[in-house]
Amino acid sequence: MVLDKIVSVRFDTNVNNLTWDFKAKSNVMDVKVGQVNKIEFEVENYGDDTTYGVASFNVSPASFGKYYSKLGCFCFEKQELKAGEKATYVMTFYLDPELVNDPTVKNLQDVTMSYTFFSTDYYKQS
Repeated sequence: MVLDKIVSVRFDTNVNNLTWDFKAKSNVMDVKVGQVNKIEFEVENYGDDTTYGVASFNVSPASFGKYYSKLGCFCFEKQELKAGEKATYVMTFYLDPELVNDPTVKNLQDVTMSYTFFSTDYYKQS
């Protein structure tokens, strides 16, 4: 079910302990609640070695998170980039129409999705 309600989704990208450049092709998307959307992210390894990263994400405000539904995502999967390699990762998502029934989020006009690529070495340390 697609609703007329529009929410601005902002994409924030970060890199932790990697020689990668990581950005969303579009920083903000106005999306209809219930409509399936795709966003592309561009990643480049500007270092001299093959490196591996894993992306995690969070939603702000946190109360909105349960209504942000990912159908396909590069998140939590180990990604490999050779020195100088570029890649495009696609995430497919929709905003669950149930959000209009939740008084804590139904009046939200914009949300932020933050994605951070961590070196897989980071996970070995923890």
